[in-house]
Amino acid sequence: MGFNDEYSPTCATDCDDQLLAPVGNTHCPTDATVELAQINVLHFDEKDTSTPGSPKNPILTYTAGGDNSTVITTWRGTHDNTTASKIRTYVGTGEKPEPNETEVELHKGIKYTIGSRHVLVYTINVIDAATYTALRTMQGCKGQYHIWYATDTYLYGADKGILVDVEKVVFPKSGGRTDISKCIVTLAWNAKTDPIRDVLPYDVVTA
Repeated sequence: MGFNDEYSPTCATDCDDQLLAPVGNTHCPTDATVELAQINVLHFDEKDTSTPGSPKNPILTYTAGGDNSTVITTWRGTHDNTTASKIRTYVGTGEKPEPNETEVELHKGIKYTIGSRHVLVYTINVIDAATYTALRTMQGCKGQYHIWYATDTYLYGADKGILVDVEKVVFPKSGGRTDISKCIVTLAWNAKTDPIRDVLPYDVVTA
């Protein structure tokens, strides 16, 4: 099992038919069920080299599927953009398009998906001197990190975040006087499913 698949759903085995899981209300819209798609906040953490698959700053006492508002708020309070080995936070705008599937064809026309590559593209528009240096370092050195991302409504990544590869960091300047300088970070990871989500208990625009 990959590090990003810890909370993947349990599927039927030995070619048994997959049964349908319970479904909630897909008819009545509420603030909790209609989610704006824009990603607003991106948190980065370093890998814990002594515990493969874990970040240095996980969300402690996390319960998958439970109410994690208190432990997430406590975890958020430990973030620091300057102290060593603390979580870094970038405020911007992001999107996560449809993942790329690796599909192979077997006997009798049977097709099987052996991997999904997820991509997140994140744009940072407010770039001071420290942020520019940090992003240039990420551009030149790439690396692997644990991330959490948030929309207005939900935080994605559970307790250990998503282990991602930094694929590309660019500073395009293509708009002339009708646009501003920006940095676009492209992250990617392998996982069977999208990450689980929790209700976001903190202000999405707070750095």
